[in-house]
Amino acid sequence: EEFMFLRDSQALKLALPQDEYDGSELLEDWLLEWKVDVTFSVLWSHWSELYPRYKERKELRRGYTTYIPEEWINKWRNPKPFEGREIDVSYRTNEYSRLRCSLRNLKCEIGNKFIEKYKSLSHRNNFRIDVEARNSKIKTNHEWHDFLENSKSCLATPSGSSLLDKRGKIKDKIRLYQTGKNSVSFEEVYLKFLQQEEKGTIYTAISPRNIEAALSETLQIATVGQYSDLMDADQDYLRLNEDCSNIEDILKMSLCKQTRSLITRRYKEKILDCKELRLSSVLSTILLELEKKGLDTKQSQPKVNAAIINEFKDIREKNYRKIKTIN
Repeated sequence: EEFMFLRDSQALKLALPQDEYDGSELLEDWLLEWKVDVTFSVLWSHWSELYPRYKERKELRRGYTTYIPEEWINKWRNPKPFEGREIDVSYRTNEYSRLRCSLRNLKCEIGNKFIEKYKSLSHRNNFRIDVEARNSKIKTNHEWHDFLENSKSCLATPSGSSLLDKRGKIKDKIRLYQTGKNSVSFEEVYLKFLQQEEKGTIYTAISPRNIEAALSETLQIATVGQYSDLMDADQDYLRLNEDCSNIEDILKMSLCKQTRSLITRRYKEKILDCKELRLSSVLSTILLELEKKGLDTKQSQPKVNAAIINEFKDIREKNYRKIKTIN
């Protein structure tokens, strides 16, 4: 309601949504009601399913879950050498949840399975494994980047969903089912709700983790996925089975300096060569959209809602202090 004045504004309106599989119809309703001119969607191959009405009236463009600023390129121009990295295999993700689908819970399960399989190896080298699937262990901002650069390898899974919940009704049913129960397993939720709702379609895109790992030259040990057609198994990452049954082979390959160097450097070049991933590229696209709409980008600043701008400044200052405290 505070931002409702934007609905009737004649300004160029752009949307860069994330997790479009959650409440896609609600999102589409909002985009149409607020007359959003251009939407940068990360799920390119699913536009007909996610935006059937919007795509007939407005413009959809290919988007990404993150964009690379020049400061990242400069920061990782010469990342920490492998010999100086303290962690052999790292991973961080959120905790397991019964409200998530099979693919999203794989992000949690892969870490636990990896640790379990590693401990069962009869002849294992002294790898330093720093793998956690707990909210309290999540790293953010510069702390996350430093953690990644201090890792020789990191785990990864496709980022996305195996479930399309257009209006959030499936999650509402699961929440209601869990109410008053002491314990509900994911298997129980899957059989009762998800099995019939997961249609075999995967809604996925390359994640910030994949791109940051590429720039920091951290070897990715990942399960197979589409990754926005920007990550090829056995070329850009080491292919890990979802049950981690090939962990011994994977760890042996990760120890090979030649293999590791070849994959990480080649993949970094591949990501840097994708100009669409650059922050400067998406900003140029926005400026072109402004020109198409007939707006002069060199004009003086339009009137703004001072209260909202001040609120944003307060939030930014508080977050900045938080980041400085963490570092």
